[in-house]
Amino acid sequence: MLCSHCGHHNAHTLAEGESADDVAISDLQKQTAKAANSFIKRLLGERTTQLKLERYAKTRLEIGLNKASRALANRIRGITADGDLDALGNISDAELTRFIIEQGLGQVITEYRETQAEILASVERLIQVSAPDWAAQDISRSVEIIAEQNIDEAFSAIIIPDIQRTVREAFFQAEVSEDYGAAVDQLDRQLDRKASAHITEARTRISQYGRAIMTDAGRAAGLSNWLYSGPVDGITRRFCKPLAQKVIDADQLRRLKNGVGPVLIWGGGYNCRHSLTPISADLVEAAGFERATSTDINNANKGAR
Repeated sequence: MLCSHCGHHNAHTLAEGESADDVAISDLQKQTAKAANSFIKRLLGERTTQLKLERYAKTRLEIGLNKASRALANRIRGITADGDLDALGNISDAELTRFIIEQGLGQVITEYRETQAEILASVERLIQVSAPDWAAQDISRSVEIIAEQNIDEAFSAIIIPDIQRTVREAFFQAEVSEDYGAAVDQLDRQLDRKASAHITEARTRISQYGRAIMTDAGRAAGLSNWLYSGPVDGITRRFCKPLAQKVIDADQLRRLKNGVGPVLIWGGGYNCRHSLTPISADLVEAAGFERATSTDINNANKGAR
């Protein structure tokens, strides 16, 4: 069976009402309970916290985007009833963006920022396992830049333009058919259909934010080993499976090719539930982590094809 989550054939299927995040969190909790020492428990426990934050962010996004979509369609429906649709159809992209944000998308972005802050706090705790004196304040300027770029990539570059196109198509349909009610009803349905893709996009971007912050923090703390942490379950990618719970060094990291983008940012690809946690060489030895071999790297690269 083809897994809708990772795109690979797999014998495992999700139970009704069960998400890939639910499966990952359950698996990590079991790993944490079985961990051989406190270092491993802290690292796996914090990664579990991050996944819970990402799952919560997805729930908030679903609620917020659906609510904003309904509010937008209802507002346009009200404008149509007042006979002002022509004026709305002629507004600039900047004005339309402002209009969309005012209907509820602004609140979604605010909540997204709150999740970013919570993930930053979790990253700080992870780095402090290897570097106790390190603080997120050490990279405060780059955190601001990464956070804004992350929001731009999710909302300014993808979600808002997509909503704009959908709204303008509704305006055009209304002008052609002169059936404003039908055009707004169609807009409502289109926004509802697009919400799922928007949620997936934002969910992927919030994961990338965590990985980007983790990468920057690790470099700032002088850490050059990465623990490929996350679940090992029935929907784990073939790229991720040979690497899970193993330590990767800088040379191995350069050799990894997931077929999507930088592994430090994308992990195994879209919706990847794994994270590369920077750790010190001393911690690798103290915790007894297994190091990835050349065979593991080759198998991961083969799995990405």
